[in-house]
Amino acid sequence: MNTPHLPVLHDAVLELLDPKPGESYFDGTAGYGGHAASVLERIGKGRATLVDRDPDASRHVKQRFGDRVRPIQSDYVTATTDALEAGERYDMILLDLGVSSPQLDRPERGFSFRFDGPLDICRAPAYQAAARIRRDPVKSCRSAPRPQEHRWWR
Repeated sequence: MNTPHLPVLHDAVLELLDPKPGESYFDGTAGYGGHAASVLERIGKGRATLVDRDPDASRHVKQRFGDRVRPIQSDYVTATTDALEAGERYDMILLDLGVSSPQLDRPERGFSFRFDGPLDICRAPAYQAAARIRRDPVKSCRSAPRPQEHRWWR
């Protein structure tokens, strides 16, 4: 199965991660598995957890890699919190904070600047209904109450 998205910084990411046989890999923004495919080649039987909020992407990596990976449909904050609470540790962690070609190419996803469509920019369709309620998403964002500040350090 071919991936519909090729990561722009693929080679640079692999150079920095420098995956080795037997190592473990956590991809908090797995998307369609572009980075994961190359990491899996290098880690052999090492374990890999692939997280993505997008249900289409999660289904894709599950079909593409099968039992070689543990796919999780979630946001990366929840998934990393769950992993820490479960005592899981990884040799490599990747967060590729961007959008993918399938999100840009499908106007109904709300990311496209090439095609007419809604301005939802939601990673998961479950959030799209709430986003569509807003008539002016930019104005709504400006007037929305600020979330409570979280401190991850002391």
